[in-house]
Amino acid sequence: MTVIYCGPIPIHWLAPTVNVTEPVLRYILSEDEWTKGSSFKAQRRRDEFLRSRYLIRRLTGTTESLRQDDHGAPTWPDQWTGSITHKDGFVGVTLLPSEQWLSVGIDAEDPTRMRPEFASRLTNAAEVALLQMFAVTHGWTFNAALTVLFGFKEALFKAHFPLGKRHFYFLDAAVESLTVTHIDNMTTRGQITARLLIDSTPTTPSGTIVSGHFTSVTDTGRSFILTALALPR
Repeated sequence: MTVIYCGPIPIHWLAPTVNVTEPVLRYILSEDEWTKGSSFKAQRRRDEFLRSRYLIRRLTGTTESLRQDDHGAPTWPDQWTGSITHKDGFVGVTLLPSEQWLSVGIDAEDPTRMRPEFASRLTNAAEVALLQMFAVTHGWTFNAALTVLFGFKEALFKAHFPLGKRHFYFLDAAVESLTVTHIDNMTTRGQITARLLIDSTPTTPSGTIVSGHFTSVTDTGRSFILTALALPR
């Protein structure tokens, strides 16, 4: 397990090449978690579920099962709020103290999977222009810039839905700025802000500005863009 910071938010990251044996999983997980994880037909999905619960156990020390609410979203131990992401066997978990944070959302995306034709379902015209300018300025492809926007809107949903229980879609938030804050030979980090176009929670009406962070990650020959945002109390 490694820790990758996406802005101030720590994402505990577990690559599929890190061996967590079945006896270890059977020992650390509850019977309910093991049974549910083992029920997935796809091996990759099974591994992602079990290894995400393994990370949560390691981080919280809790012995209780991580229950799901009526919408299928995980509920967290009282002192924590958290978020899970997984992609092709890679698993990320973040946990923040609930006395300081209402909720958090994280997402991991592979920019090689993004296609320009997806833009019409994810963006408005102003966002397309913003992404094009960002790509030209920083030597990125448009697809990579679009991946940042896509991941951020996914993380935005994960952070807001538990509070408002309201579904909203990619065009219900408009990205207004995308900036790079750090570059080295391995990583690009930055900040992203968006304006909500709907009342997503009781305390975030339409027009609220929300901000988060992104970071590029290379692990075992794979490239990802991680995005994260947290809502403070």
